[in-house]
Amino acid sequence: MAGLWALAFAVGGWAVAPAAQQGALRLNCDWAAFKELRSAGATYQEVYLGIPHGQLRFSATEGGWLAGYSVRVRLLTGAGQAVGERTWQSVVRADSLQDSQRQTSLEVVGFVVHEDSLLLDVEVEDLNSGMRGSLQTWVQVPTFADSGLQMSEVELAGSIERAVADNPFVKSGFQVLPNPSRIYGLDSPFLYFYCELYNLVAGQSCLRQWSVVDDQGNPVHAGQRSMRPRAPTAVWAEKINLLGVASGRYVLRLAVTDSASGATVQRETPFWFSNPAVVSSPRQLDEQQAAQARAQLTYLVSDQELRLFDQLDAQAKARYVASFWAQFSPQFRLEHLRRFDAANRLFGSPTTPGWQSDRGRVYIMYGPPDEVEREPASVDTRAYEIWIYENLKSQGRVEFVFCDYGLYGNYRLVHCTLKSGERLEIYNPDWREEIRIAR
Repeated sequence: MAGLWALAFAVGGWAVAPAAQQGALRLNCDWAAFKELRSAGATYQEVYLGIPHGQLRFSATEGGWLAGYSVRVRLLTGAGQAVGERTWQSVVRADSLQDSQRQTSLEVVGFVVHEDSLLLDVEVEDLNSGMRGSLQTWVQVPTFADSGLQMSEVELAGSIERAVADNPFVKSGFQVLPNPSRIYGLDSPFLYFYCELYNLVAGQSCLRQWSVVDDQGNPVHAGQRSMRPRAPTAVWAEKINLLGVASGRYVLRLAVTDSASGATVQRETPFWFSNPAVVSSPRQLDEQQAAQARAQLTYLVSDQELRLFDQLDAQAKARYVASFWAQFSPQFRLEHLRRFDAANRLFGSPTTPGWQSDRGRVYIMYGPPDEVEREPASVDTRAYEIWIYENLKSQGRVEFVFCDYGLYGNYRLVHCTLKSGERLEIYNPDWREEIRIAR
């Protein structure tokens, strides 16, 4: 899925938008707009953030490991005037540093706005290390009429359940935990979505239809259900089981039809599903599929084999990929592609997909580190990270050192203590001198 991380995509209120991100801290951002029922002509614009804990600096305490971050979210007009701004701080806890690598903090904030186009400006700072990250992207804000069937934008979620307590994620009696990455997989195989319907006629039947289609427009899931609303406004919240779906980009399409008038409203929104357990065997690979397959093979085959792969036609590339993976167990392929997807998610930058970065390569080849030491930039040294593996290749403790040379958070490997590996790693015991800022 290397192509995913090179996109700045805004459809149906979503942007991975790495091209708009700056700084060392990375974040996922999503948004959705709803009708503001308490203010005529206004829109309630929600913004969702996902902040992976693996990039934060944790401090040891008696009760476990603690980290913290601050967030500022602003909506600006084209003239730079703020129409909404929120700032806050959050503290996160983990039982171990290894646990922290797998967790992500979710944040939600909402604004009542009247503008139709706004600049979303997000800044995040690690309170322990001082590392920062920011994102800017334009948001097209829809307006909702007071008559005629209307549908809000769609919020994709990791879970939806009836609310048992009040918290920032609760609306209309549901607790909706967003999925700002819009990536689903074997660890989260259910696609949850939430939207609202407006200007319904109480007691009058409506037909709700949903479908999931692939990149070629072929439906892989579909369903429909009638409803008879009791009020002019209703919630549509549902769960779709994606187990058995192959990896790829998909689009969720929603449609609601008024049975009496025949009026229809529609929304569609993209998402990604990663399922290494389902191996599709197309007769030939298109250009995008071939590039993705090549990227996934890069650290498993030699450079000579990659050059051979490049010379094959579309059908031969498909046969090569199928025969290659047939040599390994499904568990091996699953673990490799999980690492590949995680590397893209955690270590991508505006200039380099995550799998091509040094940190991404090490993550794919050797797995997640047992411990990470992070040091922010100072007056004398550049920002750097030390990845510690306690027992790698039967060698025992191994350290990888990565330095940020100011290349948009794309850390470079400057030193490694691994004595032997699949590829020659850099050994530079004087690496601290290399990352020193010359005066």
